[in-house]
Amino acid sequence: MRKKRNAELPEAVPLLRKRIEAWRQTRKKVSPMPAPLWAAATSLAAEHGVCRIARAVGIDYAALKRRMNSAEEVPKRGFIELPAAAFAASHGEAVFELSDDTGATMTFRMSGRVDVDVIAVSNAFWNRRG
Repeated sequence: MRKKRNAELPEAVPLLRKRIEAWRQTRKKVSPMPAPLWAAATSLAAEHGVCRIARAVGIDYAALKRRMNSAEEVPKRGFIELPAAAFAASHGEAVFELSDDTGATMTFRMSGRVDVDVIAVSNAFWNRRG
């Protein structure tokens, strides 16, 4: 079945565009887009199409396509344990620990109300180039 061209994009698309625009305004020199932003873009592109997402969030189609192709080559492994208590409290601390099969680990702590895309950060960690 063919996808509708006029189908609405999810709410995450304009939010990602704002995050990318904010990053562009705060960088001091030309630098690569951060991995969490690429992870969010590739995740959306996998579901809604590379061209539509590249256009909607204002990034280069070819760069997104390359990322999509390289992401397909990386095995998708990992485990995320999200403690329910960390989300139940509106103020408190949440600790996320990620690890992969090479033994690399990443820990980040969040306190208070923080708007972090845990899945995008996790994907960036697991899909990084060592």
